[in-house]
Amino acid sequence: MNARGKPLTPFETFKARFEELLNELYPTETRQLGNGAVSVAKFFEVRIDTQWTNFFWTYKNPSTETFDDAVMNLLVALARVSMDPASPRFDEDTTLLRERQLGGTFSLFHEHHWLTRDFADNLIDLLEAWSSGGGKLVPVLPNSRYFDEAAFFGRAILEPSALEYTQLVQFAAFVFYLRHHKRNGTPTSLNEWMRVVCNLAVNSDIERSEEYGRCLTGLLKLLPESNQILEHLSATDIGQIGFSPQQVREEALKARLILTNCDWRTRIGSAETHRYFSGQIEFLLDFSGVLAAAERMQVANWEVAEHQKLQAAFDLYLKKAQSTFTLSGLAPIGPAEHYLWKRALLALGNYLVLIGRNYCFLTDPPSNRDSWKRFLRGGRTGTREHLKALWDRIDANSEIEPQLSQIITSASDLEPWRSAVVKHPETIAYCWQQEIRWEHNSDEIYLLHKTQMNGAHAELYSYVLYLELDKGWAQHSLGPLRLESYQSVSMIEIEPHVVLVFERSGHPVSFAVESEKGQFRVYTRLAELLELPEVETALCAQGQFSAHADELTRLVPRQEIHQMLQDLAEILANLPNY
Repeated sequence: MNARGKPLTPFETFKARFEELLNELYPTETRQLGNGAVSVAKFFEVRIDTQWTNFFWTYKNPSTETFDDAVMNLLVALARVSMDPASPRFDEDTTLLRERQLGGTFSLFHEHHWLTRDFADNLIDLLEAWSSGGGKLVPVLPNSRYFDEAAFFGRAILEPSALEYTQLVQFAAFVFYLRHHKRNGTPTSLNEWMRVVCNLAVNSDIERSEEYGRCLTGLLKLLPESNQILEHLSATDIGQIGFSPQQVREEALKARLILTNCDWRTRIGSAETHRYFSGQIEFLLDFSGVLAAAERMQVANWEVAEHQKLQAAFDLYLKKAQSTFTLSGLAPIGPAEHYLWKRALLALGNYLVLIGRNYCFLTDPPSNRDSWKRFLRGGRTGTREHLKALWDRIDANSEIEPQLSQIITSASDLEPWRSAVVKHPETIAYCWQQEIRWEHNSDEIYLLHKTQMNGAHAELYSYVLYLELDKGWAQHSLGPLRLESYQSVSMIEIEPHVVLVFERSGHPVSFAVESEKGQFRVYTRLAELLELPEVETALCAQGQFSAHADELTRLVPRQEIHQMLQDLAEILANLPNY
């Protein structure tokens, strides 16, 4: 029972039993309290009843006037970053701590061996830092640019199981630094450390517990040098540390640039803080020639003139990058349905990315496998070089829309499929998920509403034909044929196709046009001609159709389809009247 004569809350039970456990964890160690040294258990006892209570009281539940849930939730968040990643139970415990219905209790923590010295140190050092103002959280960092302490704390005390691995890695780096540098840490060094960790975490794929564990191991490897992290990165080949090797290399190069020439810091900082790039700016270092220069000669040996030349190029590409991307993705230029960026880029090269069996025009959300952000990460031999080619043709100081339109309209000598898409933005609009299917050695390219062929899909060349025929002038030249809506399909047994209808003596005759092995196949059903033998005769004699099974069919080269349809319309228009 507590002092109010009520059963102990989970927090009160935890506090009492944890104080006892601290005597076992720290049998001889002391901490400074006031003017003297006291045992760790005594330090905890005093702080939890005074300074830390005052801190948590600010975040009490207004309906219950207690802060017990907030404390226990923060303990769960701390447990998630305090476990030993080398433990054979790490993956299992990490998965358990992601369960939303998990209730934090002393028994749960103790039974799973989460109450370690690391956990206790992390808890004490964190609360000492955040509660130093006597009330609301006092940030340690000079700003929230690389880790928003208050925002993280707010999420942690509400729903610690919902914290993503990327957030936990940043929290771990923050807590580890506080623990490791109790006496010699500085806000400036902490901020630099958090900048590097933020870049590494945000730009690495940390989706599974084992990936999270490898990142924690990497942090612990870097931690001894966290007070001079740039010097460490610039001078040491740190090898595999769990994070994206590409991003690790980028951080090392940026560290060398910053330490060698102070004018790089503001430039790199400006690029990194673009919300869409979020620290991933290797593409700018590549486009501006920095990567190539660093391969030719160590950065430390560059002349000032070399730095200045590369900085000028970096500034130019950064300006173009800022014109191309907003914080959420591709910048809107012109009407959205015109897809000017994508068509201009495709006019200069095949930038599409293969995801599974589909090629992608790319999407905005950074976490998507087919995002522009991942495209920018693509490496120097990837398709992002087409973006450089596009930027090299753009003047960042002039209006962007007419420049993109000019690139599109002047495109020539393109592969047929690229030409079709560049000329017809509707082909991109058809792809709701921005994906197409183009199987190896196939002449047909399918535009997908979703991501599979069992969803509605069109075929590129027949769909473009439909778009061209749907123009007013084209329909007028095809009389008496009437253009129907394009026939998308949701199965692979039937090809998507254009439908043209001719009506005679009350009998409709449908002509389908579909893509087949690099040509168009135009066909009609013989059953529809049973009452119109003169039509069948004219199609075979004048239209070069031939009977195959239950159809009249003609194969037509793609470049001849418009003339062929006009000839067909003329044949039908000149049939004798009855």
